Amino acid sequence: MLSPIDGTGYFIGLCFAIFFVFWVATAFTTKRTVERRRRWGGPFLLILLGYFFVRMGFSHAPWMNGLLWRRTLFTGLLADATALAGLVVMLWARVTLGRNWSGGVVLKEDHELVTSGPYQFVRHPIYSGLLLLTLGWAVWRGRNAGFWGLAVLLLLLWMKSRAEEQLMIQHFGDKYRSYRARVKALVPYIV
Repeated sequence: MLSPIDGTGYFIGLCFAIFFVFWVATAFTTKRTVERRRRWGGPFLLILLGYFFVRMGFSHAPWMNGLLWRRTLFTGLLADATALAGLVVMLWARVTLGRNWSGGVVLKEDHELVTSGPYQFVRHPIYSGLLLLTLGWAVWRGRNAGFWGLAVLLLLLWMKSRAEEQLMIQHFGDKYRSYRARVKALVPYIV
C-alpha cells in the first residue's frame, strides 16, 4: 500500500509530466523563428554533462548524496505545494507568452515584448517556475544531490537568460532596458 509520504513523490512526478506534455503539445503552435543564437548551448551541455558525471562518480559521497532530513508528511506536503506552485507559474507564463515562446534563444516573426501576466513580476517566470518545481523535488528527496542539481539548474538558466536578454536588448532596445530596470529576473522584488 502507498503511504502518504510516498504519494507526495508521485505528485511531484505528475507535475513534471504535466510540464513536459504541455511543453511538447504547445511547441507546435509557435511563430516562425527568424533569428537563432547558439553561443550558450555548448557551455550549457558541458555543465550539464559535468554535473551528471560528478553525480555518478560521487553518488555515495556524503557531500553529494548525504541525507539532510527524513521524509515526513510535512516535508512531503511542503514539497508538493512548492512543486505545484512552480507548475502553475510555468503554465501561466507559457500561456501568457503564447506564440512567442521557444525552447532556444531565438527571435520569432513579429516578436512581441510580453510584460503582462507573470512577466509583470519577473522577467523569466518559466525559469522561476522550473526552479520552484525542482526545489519541491529536492525538498521531497531530502538529500544533498537534489540541491546540487538545483544549483546546476540555476546556473544553466542564468546562462540562458543572459543570452536571451542580450537578444531582447538588441531587438527592443530601450524598451527592454526599461523593463529590465523595473522587473527582477527570477524572484519578485528580490533577484
